[in-house]
Amino acid sequence: MPMLGFGYHRDGPGGVSFFHRPPPPAPPGELVLGGTAVKREPALPVVFIHGLGVGITPYLRFLRRLAKVRECFVIELPEISQNGTEKVLSPAAMASALAGILQAAGHQKACFIAHSYGTCVLSWVVRHRRDIVAKAVLLDPVGFLLAQPDVAYNFLYRPARNPFTMFVAHFVRWELFSAHVLMRNFYWYHNVLWAEDLPEDTTVVLASKDDIIDAHAVRCYLEERQRGHGDAAAGTSDRNRRESPCLKLLWLEGFFHAGILLSRSAQTQVMDLL
Repeated sequence: MPMLGFGYHRDGPGGVSFFHRPPPPAPPGELVLGGTAVKREPALPVVFIHGLGVGITPYLRFLRRLAKVRECFVIELPEISQNGTEKVLSPAAMASALAGILQAAGHQKACFIAHSYGTCVLSWVVRHRRDIVAKAVLLDPVGFLLAQPDVAYNFLYRPARNPFTMFVAHFVRWELFSAHVLMRNFYWYHNVLWAEDLPEDTTVVLASKDDIIDAHAVRCYLEERQRGHGDAAAGTSDRNRRESPCLKLLWLEGFFHAGILLSRSAQTQVMDLL
């Protein structure tokens, strides 16, 4: 991460460690509209929350591209990164810590990007500190329809079918400290994402061949919400229009869970939606 220009901040607000890269330099010259020079509005910073596995290493290519255009905060979750820690913050404490990280840097809001398990952490922020979420981007989200058995069975209990899934099972799914998080500190009612609770500006990225979630069921669920949003916008209720989110769906045909990390074109599509 230092080679990408990120500084490391150990035990920040709430005891959460994170990497930070300042915003890139502003482009030269003035922004002129109608013959009048106007002040450029700085782009929102990005807070990135990684998924379960080996920490931020699989995300380096994506983070490198992201840091070229935005100020970035990359949150470290050692409890799901095979770092040998049993400490797991409560949802409210984690949300408060992320708000503190932003406030310490002089920000009130940010664009939050989360992948896989990180989308559960983002659900905590939405629930407890919604005020700091200007935009949410959920990659391979595991929190939708969490009351259904798909995620729990597919990730924790499904038998390995080949050498690769056997490797993943023993070194990721059943790794001691990751299993501690999932078996002892994962409550569906803390981590579930309801479509009606999504922030106003939300993008959801789904992989058609995701082997952890039922991506097609999640897509149907969210598209139903989109249709409801359209009906509400055309209806008579101001309350419905105000509370219905601007929900965008990006469907990655032929992709597996985390396949976006290997695809430059898919990452470009996500970057274009920021």
